[in-house]
Amino acid sequence: MNTYKIKFNAICPVNEDEIQYFLIIKTSKIIQVEAIKEFTDRLSRGFHEKFADMLHGKFGGYQLMTAIHGVVTIETERGLA
Repeated sequence: MNTYKIKFNAICPVNEDEIQYFLIIKTSKIIQVEAIKEFTDRLSRGFHEKFADMLHGKFGGYQLMTAIHGVVTIETERGLA
């Protein structure tokens, strides 16, 4: 099992807050780290749950994404644990 972790930021389309995202991908596949970075760099504005769907569609595996939006922490899981 391979585990990839990345931190990135994006803007909330509702109130323009900057949100911190922490993504963990667990998969038996090999993913080029450059592909993860390139994909997350394009996620500059949007909703957490949509980002999670897009990331899972691209990379598969089990994914846990945590977002800190002001005083609220959001966790979204995709794939099998």
